[in-house]
Amino acid sequence: MTITSNCWQDGVSNERYHSAEVCDGPSISASGLKAIALDCPAIYWAQSALNPKREPKETRALDFGKAAHALTLGEPTFDAEFVLSPFKDFRKDEAKKWRDEQTRTIITEDDLRVIRLMVAELKSTPHVGAAFTNGTPERSFFWKDKETGVWLKARPDWFPHAPASRYIVEYKSTVSVKPEKFGYQAFDLGYPIQAALMLDVVEAVTGEKPIGIAHAIQMKAPPFLADLQFFTADQIQWGRSLYRKALQTFAECWSRHTAGKPERVAWPGYRTTPEPIFTPFRVAKEIADEQTEIFNVTSTRNLAA
Repeated sequence: MTITSNCWQDGVSNERYHSAEVCDGPSISASGLKAIALDCPAIYWAQSALNPKREPKETRALDFGKAAHALTLGEPTFDAEFVLSPFKDFRKDEAKKWRDEQTRTIITEDDLRVIRLMVAELKSTPHVGAAFTNGTPERSFFWKDKETGVWLKARPDWFPHAPASRYIVEYKSTVSVKPEKFGYQAFDLGYPIQAALMLDVVEAVTGEKPIGIAHAIQMKAPPFLADLQFFTADQIQWGRSLYRKALQTFAECWSRHTAGKPERVAWPGYRTTPEPIFTPFRVAKEIADEQTEIFNVTSTRNLAA
């Protein structure tokens, strides 16, 4: 059923949530807004469900992450979405034939073994495991933004029964949970954008202000350490300013697209006019140091004269 009014729903499939027809108008989620904010409209459009010419991007790392995500949340739909490969690899014709016949995401026995170890470690880490109690996995929220008329979508990995007193939780598998390293990753990948959007959409739909967003992060290699880290109010506000700007850009691009403008006019790349090559910080510093050195030498000669 197409979404026509602000609401939340449980049991929405991944396919439906990400489809172009889920709402009665153009819709966008955090992944799309991050693509626009951190890259450009053209990058977003290439993978958008609204683009009839898109070619979906699937990778082994993405499949592993999806499976880890599903088992961590205890999703009952795991068997419906994933299938265990009976083959070690797909070099032989028999294995290739089996692979090409599958409609579910393929995972290997090694993947499943590692993921089960990850789930056990996460649940045995008190402050992380407790975050995944008294709640619902993947509740979908839909809210039509009043300023742009665009439908905004949010889908918390774990939505607590009492969001005013317990964090909404997002699960991420990562290389390191060391605070300094994950901090760089979180901002490089636009997690504050996702968090701000989620908080705003949830509050708009429920009328209740959530306490915040926490990320349950976990290493993909032994010892599979897990940690729970949350965004501050300042970090959320920074993400909000980025997503609002990206949303406005999306609305303008969509307007040009529906007006029949050429694709690269409707969905531009990083720049639309010739501009100077970007100067890396290191090079800019070297240029500044060289200019300072020339100035000092010249000044010394002038004084000597």
